[in-house]
Amino acid sequence: MLRTYQRIAKVDQIDEKDLGNLFDYSHSSDLVYMPFKKMHRSLYHWLPPGGTDQCEDVHTPPSRSSDVALYYQADRCTTFCVVREPLARFWSAFQMMFYACDPESVDKRARELLSDLPTRPYEHECFFMLQVESIYGVTNKSAATHQYCDRILHEENLDQEFDALMAEYGRHAELPEEHLMSSWTDICNMSVADLRPETKAAVYEYFKADYEAFGYPKPDF
Repeated sequence: MLRTYQRIAKVDQIDEKDLGNLFDYSHSSDLVYMPFKKMHRSLYHWLPPGGTDQCEDVHTPPSRSSDVALYYQADRCTTFCVVREPLARFWSAFQMMFYACDPESVDKRARELLSDLPTRPYEHECFFMLQVESIYGVTNKSAATHQYCDRILHEENLDQEFDALMAEYGRHAELPEEHLMSSWTDICNMSVADLRPETKAAVYEYFKADYEAFGYPKPDF
């Protein structure tokens, strides 16, 4: 993402010292980000080039791009990835992509999406891709021969795990208190608890490899 914003800064003649502020502003709301992304779409690195269901490089798994695989395997630094409870992750992405906001409509649209994903796992810019594919390059950990992220953190305990990792390497970086993009899904007052049991079961079945790989318990449904 740094490389993307460096390209944007060069075209827009923005001082690179202001890239952090530019990133924060552009992600402050979907009403800001969508026009921003559309305006600069050609400066994002979309993979695969000329392919279908393209994703930004930052969302592309190493199994889909040799460039991404090489990026993670470079010896210049230790890499870390953050995983999230699969149902919570699905619901967050779903709210960003779709506007259904009652249990029945959500269930209908979610089932349509989940029926598409086996043949189009990278649709919607990789937001519904299995997490194991990003970290292990395969769709099931049992088939993995390589772990692309050196360290795996968990969204549910991210502040503490991030702080511990930074302390281990003698860095003083901290995550900000403000959660960028968290307001993007405030339009719907539903939560995971409001999803129909059938929806939860369908999500669990599709993302079972993530549940098993990262030790998340099966959700109640």
